[in-house]
Amino acid sequence: MSDTLFKTEFGQFDLRPSNFHPKSPLRAWNAADELLLNHLKQHCPVEFPRILVVNDACGALAVSLHHYEPESWGDYYTGTQSLQLNLQRNQIESDRVDVLSSIDSLSGTYDVVLLQLPKTLSLLAFQLAHLRQHVRSDTLIVAGGMVKHMTPSMSELFEQYIGPVQASLAEKKARLLFCQLDETLEPEFPEATVYGVPDSPLQLVSHANVFSQQKLDIGTRFLLEHFPDTAKASRIVDLGCGNGALGLFAGWRNPAAELYFIDDSFLAVHSAEVSFLNNPLQNAAHFMPGDALDGFGDEVDLILCNPPFHEGNKVHTQIALKMFSGASRCLRNDGQFWVVGNRHLGYHLSLKRYFRHIDVAAGNSKFVVWACREPLRDR
Repeated sequence: MSDTLFKTEFGQFDLRPSNFHPKSPLRAWNAADELLLNHLKQHCPVEFPRILVVNDACGALAVSLHHYEPESWGDYYTGTQSLQLNLQRNQIESDRVDVLSSIDSLSGTYDVVLLQLPKTLSLLAFQLAHLRQHVRSDTLIVAGGMVKHMTPSMSELFEQYIGPVQASLAEKKARLLFCQLDETLEPEFPEATVYGVPDSPLQLVSHANVFSQQKLDIGTRFLLEHFPDTAKASRIVDLGCGNGALGLFAGWRNPAAELYFIDDSFLAVHSAEVSFLNNPLQNAAHFMPGDALDGFGDEVDLILCNPPFHEGNKVHTQIALKMFSGASRCLRNDGQFWVVGNRHLGYHLSLKRYFRHIDVAAGNSKFVVWACREPLRDR
């Protein structure tokens, strides 16, 4: 059963993760959140600090600190939605927290920065490079994470972009990192990666936190090698788009198609948009941060998907299942859903719940491409 009551030095709150299920063991916080809040309670530098919380996955930090009217800065659409729902659940006005996406600009300087360490080093580097311009030598900068997910490279990035780091002792399998601004540092800002799509003129731009940022991932490559016929598709969705490789390839194949790029990561959607603008494509295109296909009402002809099976540092297929369900709902009766996945995940067993016909379009020892038709509307 899920534990939803978060008890802190700042009060207790009913918090739930995104896509909450009462039988799920997932909580909306972890021990690192508890350590961050306890440290702030004991070491708050001023009576009414200007606070920035970073990567607050479900709003545990921002909700707890709502009396200070903090800013919450992160890269996941589902995180912003979880924060808003948890504010509502605790009868807290939404304007008590200023919610910023990772592509929004920060302003001014902060007295306190509380940061949950992200999974990807590229996102951490991106965030620290931006943060450097908005902290002072007396800013309280504290990062937290679960010990099993922390690496020496994380501390090295703080030292590269901000300044010297000290680590706390581990407590409840979590640890804090304390950092102070070194004003003499002059770090270079991390740049986006650019690479091509095989057998096409397309170039992809990948900003921080985009899956397989440095090169085309092998699952996407396998689907591109066994791509569906797009000639009759007037509306095409790249679901979980990353830098937009599948959607751009579909648009290159069919210049008349209207394209939709959807991802949970704001930086991924931004990468897809920059990639689209940097290529000679004439398609009408839409770039939409979202939770799978929630709120997407248009019936479409073709949905392309290489679903993630990680959420942060957790491994599960819940996101993929939500994508399958959404694809079944949004496809036209004669539309198709093409999905690539690791063979060991056995997606075909789940796809049978949502589609009448599932064909193996291609397969090798590691990946399978399934072509799904005739969505089951009663699911």
